[in-house]
Amino acid sequence: MSFILARALLNPDTVDLTKCLPDWTGPALLPVIIPLGRLAANLAGDGAEDVAAAIRAHITTYRDLVSYGQALLAELRETGGLVVFDGLDEVPGAKRVQVKTALSRFATVYPQCRVLVTCRTHSYQHDRGWQLDWRAYELAPFSDKQIEAFITAWYAALGRRDSGMEASYRQKAISLREALAPDDPRRLLELARTPLLLTVMAIVHAYKELPGSRVAVYRECVDILLKRWQKARAEESGRQTVLDALAPFNVTERQLEQGLCEVAYRAHEVGETARLGGEAGRALVSGDTLRSVLHRWFHKSDSQQTNAAVEVFLDIASTPTACCWRRVRWQPWRTAYRNPSMPFPI
Repeated sequence: MSFILARALLNPDTVDLTKCLPDWTGPALLPVIIPLGRLAANLAGDGAEDVAAAIRAHITTYRDLVSYGQALLAELRETGGLVVFDGLDEVPGAKRVQVKTALSRFATVYPQCRVLVTCRTHSYQHDRGWQLDWRAYELAPFSDKQIEAFITAWYAALGRRDSGMEASYRQKAISLREALAPDDPRRLLELARTPLLLTVMAIVHAYKELPGSRVAVYRECVDILLKRWQKARAEESGRQTVLDALAPFNVTERQLEQGLCEVAYRAHEVGETARLGGEAGRALVSGDTLRSVLHRWFHKSDSQQTNAAVEVFLDIASTPTACCWRRVRWQPWRTAYRNPSMPFPI
């Protein structure tokens, strides 16, 4: 939506909003995307002016936009815009109520703007303390038509970036469509209905063929989420990755991967996702299960070292940037952990 609005502003004669965004009303508005994790770090208070100041500070981090912060705020106040505050679940827990209040006040002071706040479903629904008093919508799974549009656009963009590979990327698009066929024994179409997983599969497929089994495809996806993306998110937030944090305890990558695989198996074996009220197809396990399994895989001769390694992992799982497991409230006296990105490969 933001991309289409930007195109409509740049090329009003060639972009028909009524076709690209059938439910959009009014003229194209300036899209502004603000990562809430970064905004929260610069938020001094809970007023609209605090949000405005944080937006101005965020804009100045882009070299080409250093002098445009005030002009942007004037445009939002006078003409309006589509302001997307992305990732409420990326905000540290202690600041979420402050951020919620500040965003509500910002929307009131900037009535010309359409304001959208994104958040992972489970995180938002299970903590009423920082739910906004706004209408909530949940993204639907990709339809077949949307999957096809994504594949076409993905490989077309890669071809434009590297014109010498255009023919190769056209063939890649064909082979990915074949891999997602309903009769493919890997059942990858089920995974592709989740936009994040389709993106990860497309990343893998752009440089090599997808593996021949569903489990192997899932392993490639985990590799990207656990290593590459988690590393990028950790660097951005100034935190350690899971593997870096566990290095002092001599926990290897293989130990971590195998431990998480057993966690997934155990959760299915005892039906924990359903028992704890998890969404269909989504991973939710009790803190007791996660702790006992990881304790076995992280086992050292010094039990205190083992306990410390497990607690380091669980501490990371409680941070907003966690990619593999994230702590959620289950009962006042017990904790559950949820995989925010992927279903288990069953």
